[in-house]
Amino acid sequence: MTENRVCSILGIKSPIISAAMWGLTNAEMVAAISENGGLGILGPMPGQKFSGNLGEASENMRTQIQRVRTLTDKPFGVNLIPDNSGQNSGISSDLFEAYLNVMIAEKVPVALVVGSLNNKTFFQKLTDHHIKIIYRPNTADPRLIKPAEELGVDLIIATGLDEGGGLPVNDWLAGTFSIVPRFVDEATVPVIAAGGITDVRTATAAVALGAEGLYVGTRFLASDESPIPTDIKQLLVQTNVEDLMYLPDPTSETVRAVKTPSLPDVIAQIQAGELKGTGALLTGMLTGNLNTGMVIADNGISLIKEIQPIQTIMQELATPFS
Repeated sequence: MTENRVCSILGIKSPIISAAMWGLTNAEMVAAISENGGLGILGPMPGQKFSGNLGEASENMRTQIQRVRTLTDKPFGVNLIPDNSGQNSGISSDLFEAYLNVMIAEKVPVALVVGSLNNKTFFQKLTDHHIKIIYRPNTADPRLIKPAEELGVDLIIATGLDEGGGLPVNDWLAGTFSIVPRFVDEATVPVIAAGGITDVRTATAAVALGAEGLYVGTRFLASDESPIPTDIKQLLVQTNVEDLMYLPDPTSETVRAVKTPSLPDVIAQIQAGELKGTGALLTGMLTGNLNTGMVIADNGISLIKEIQPIQTIMQELATPFS
């Protein structure tokens, strides 16, 4: 069997990478993914701890990194969102720099870079410190592949509109299984498929289209190790794709949310400026308060049938690579 390039580059057993997912990640979930052969990623403000204080936020990231290391000796990564990323990320340039410095000091081996390619000095700094770079454009535009490769990225993610989280906005919205082969045909670095990958069938389809790895978010939220409340995990299991609503969010492009009874009121509050979309997302998914919060998911939600240990989920998703 041909050696998988994603595994070789990252030093992992199975080419499954967890989505960053902001504070929906924590050290325990990230470590479980890495310990079971994949690559766990700490998102911005992990561990459900949010602070407007730069020092507190960066030290929380350091604490989470160190906590991962007490739980596994396997590789893991940290999500970095460069300034001028083209989205309202909520990550200031100062916090971005603080996270970068913590990463370097703690010798984190992998950076998941989401957003702009404009900061060439930043990319050079990562390569100078021998940090592997996974690059995920906000919108899966094939025209970004060559510039990214010229900056030294090691892997690139092709994200289709089947994804969860903030969705791309452009005139040529493409699903995961349309955009993945396009990236595969253009790229020389390995392509990782993202969006709607939640079971062995979707994983196998992505691999058949040329993906050498998988980027998975929603499926890991419905795991034993996920830090979100149990009732929200159960909601994800009970939800089908027809229960989702695609809606504008003035603070983070667009989102795909579960149609809960209180969602119309939450949308009205966002449109009136009484709530921020990102805040509503985190409130719903971290506290379970759906009166002022929402729950988002990807289009593969119908295929999630139960809450399972990450070890079981990893075994299923890794099947096409065995």
